[in-house]
Amino acid sequence: MKTISTFLFFLIIPILLIAQRSENIIPNATHLQINFENYNRDIIPDSIMPEIFMTDPCSENLLLYSAANGGFIGGSNGYGDLEKANLFGIDVSMTPFEITSIDTYLAFDSLTVGTDGANITAKVYSFDSGLPGNLVATSQATTISEIDVNTGLTKFDFDNPISMSSTRFFIAIDFSDCYNTGENVGLYSTTNPCGIKETAFEKWSDGTWVDMSSVDNSWGLVINHPLKTHITYEGTVSTLEPLSATNSLEIYPNPVQDILEINYSLIEQQEVIVQIHNQLGQVIEEFTEMPNLLETQLHLNVKNYNKGIYYISIITKEKIRSQKFLKI
Repeated sequence: MKTISTFLFFLIIPILLIAQRSENIIPNATHLQINFENYNRDIIPDSIMPEIFMTDPCSENLLLYSAANGGFIGGSNGYGDLEKANLFGIDVSMTPFEITSIDTYLAFDSLTVGTDGANITAKVYSFDSGLPGNLVATSQATTISEIDVNTGLTKFDFDNPISMSSTRFFIAIDFSDCYNTGENVGLYSTTNPCGIKETAFEKWSDGTWVDMSSVDNSWGLVINHPLKTHITYEGTVSTLEPLSATNSLEIYPNPVQDILEINYSLIEQQEVIVQIHNQLGQVIEEFTEMPNLLETQLHLNVKNYNKGIYYISIITKEKIRSQKFLKI
């Protein structure tokens, strides 16, 4: 089993504490804190994150874990780990879509004087039997010197938008150049056990992808990484504007606590299917309407929904119109 410790102080940090990993003795200390509701407001309507950041306020508390033999659990370390990846899921109604950029939180323990430091990149992988599969795209490189030492916020851009059609894929951060420069860069994570098992993976020096929650082979940590993936898709428009002149969908308020107002228009009177999906694409509510008017308003009670991201779809014989909303 790999061993860990926890960083508690600054973004540029020496290694201070080494401890055998034990869920009972890892301090529940916060290094970075994100306001769950405000942070999720920012992801509407044009970005997505790993599911835990959509559904559980425990993801507000971010930590930077260090490895017992040097470096970071979420980055380069004495084990030679090359990449860290997280699984993403997107509702089928939002496909196809394009990935435009990725934001996350990084820290480093040193920077070679007179240089910009190691190159760090973000990568998009296909989903292959629960593991990262084929490499789809690699971002432009970001150097250590570009990491914001006050917040850790780091952005990765792609030369061109990445066209995607699958509902499941992986986003990874590649730290492999750190071994050429002798520097260490780490990716922040939620605090164990705030995460979803078998969704966070690391790429070992031999190219093998390993589940980070595995007690036998890896750290045994149930964590996820705050990778905000910016996307564009047909439903990514302001909820105050119609999707087209002849068939539109508007929802408000967004975010919502209790009642979601749904306005839609039809090109002709017909049966309408209304579906609500969660972040995993599962249908959690469905009903059929036969409106008397071409302009129709519905009131959807979401008070008992769990906090997180949902998708509402209006399905007619011509097309499907979808919007994303946040339950707070």
